Amino acid sequence: MPENLINAENFRLDELIDNPKNPRVRTEEPVDINAMIMDAAVRFGHASKAERISIAIQCGALATEATAESAVCPAELITLWGSALRDIEVEVRQAAVFGLYLSTPPEAHKFASEIRRVAVDIDTPPQRQNEAWIVLARIGERDGICWLAKQLRHDEKATREAAAKELQKVDGKQLVTCCDIRHALNDDSEIVQVAGARLLWEGENNTSETVPVLLKMVANKTSQQRLEAAGLLCRMGHAAHSALPDLIALREEDDWTLRLQAVRAIRMIGRNVHDSIDVLTSLSNDPNQFVAREAREVLTRAMDE
Repeated sequence: MPENLINAENFRLDELIDNPKNPRVRTEEPVDINAMIMDAAVRFGHASKAERISIAIQCGALATEATAESAVCPAELITLWGSALRDIEVEVRQAAVFGLYLSTPPEAHKFASEIRRVAVDIDTPPQRQNEAWIVLARIGERDGICWLAKQLRHDEKATREAAAKELQKVDGKQLVTCCDIRHALNDDSEIVQVAGARLLWEGENNTSETVPVLLKMVANKTSQQRLEAAGLLCRMGHAAHSALPDLIALREEDDWTLRLQAVRAIRMIGRNVHDSIDVLTSLSNDPNQFVAREAREVLTRAMDE
């Protein structure tokens, strides 16, 4: 089992930050990302090994900048990434995977086989292997998702939590055929518990085991995951009907984000909104504008029915 789930120490990012061609460097002048991509593509073909490694990593930064302006990653950048992933030098291929780890566009699925080769290559450093498997999981590859799910059993809590956060991007239905993750509900990390609960609910419509775990967090005023747990229960809808009283009780909380969950619980879980008219009326006068507005909207719809 890899020692660290995420570790980029093999690549000197400080050297890239000092590179004026690196799009992560912010200047007062506007940056032409497409021009930078074309320049990188031209240089890559005749660059030295060290320069190709630098360009391969910069693909991640370029993708971040490009997709910030447009939802689509430029085709020229995808082509450049493909060249780096198929490079004759293993270090360049590993650097390209690291770039994909920094920013994983949907188009990366085109290179699943190349990424997988880096993941299973015995000469790939553990850190790069980890990143390759994570990228495979992000693009929906079953073996990558299964690898990530298995990290939920890692001895180190930090690794389990890192895996749980990555699994937030995975649909539970993709996971249920890979492995059983019920053990996550008993983890000593609430981050892992919430991730496990969501995946089990999405994948198996499992509420008998997940709702009690989430309710325990909602009731625990010191829990760092109260909001996440409450939000997940609301998303479960009528299937989490037993949680409704505890969620409505959040209307008394000082934290407005929790009070907002009380409104959403009535809207998303309650079978009859009219049963909670008094609560909604009170929350429609909440000092927080978001809570008050949503309560008024739910109240108005209930009155119109």
